[in-house]
Amino acid sequence: MFRKALSVLLVGVSLAACQPPDSTVTDDQRTALTAEVNQTLADLFTAMNGRDGEAVLSFYRDDPDLAYVGLLQPIIGKDTFGQIVGQWYRQNPGVSFEHQVMHVQILSPTVAATFTVGSSSERPSIAWTHVLVRGEDGQWKIVHEHEAWPEGEAPEMGTHPGM
Repeated sequence: MFRKALSVLLVGVSLAACQPPDSTVTDDQRTALTAEVNQTLADLFTAMNGRDGEAVLSFYRDDPDLAYVGLLQPIIGKDTFGQIVGQWYRQNPGVSFEHQVMHVQILSPTVAATFTVGSSSERPSIAWTHVLVRGEDGQWKIVHEHEAWPEGEAPEMGTHPGM
């Protein structure tokens, strides 16, 4: 069941993220939207370094379909994710993060995908992929996040067929 749910989730996100950029977005709009998304991520990392779980959660869309995947472990739904995030920040008050946004892909005026690399005081290398949606209020909210680190231990799922 877990493998099937994970496969469906990953295929769906991959298909959404692989869509060509919306040709109705002008270069000037793309530049402005990219700046907005970059600022949203900068503000997210500021909240993370403020170690305030509630502030961090404000960057995620309040949605039962919100998806967070740490390595290969999915957490679905903002309520569940919120409980875990709040607890994590309470238990890890000294952790700090650094980040660098490597790529922002504007898929439409209201959807963007990003790739960010960085580190924390606990892990020398972390990568994040985010899918963000711009709400009617103009705020960008994360609807999907994948976080990975090379030294992390993934659950035993077998070797990828392409390897």
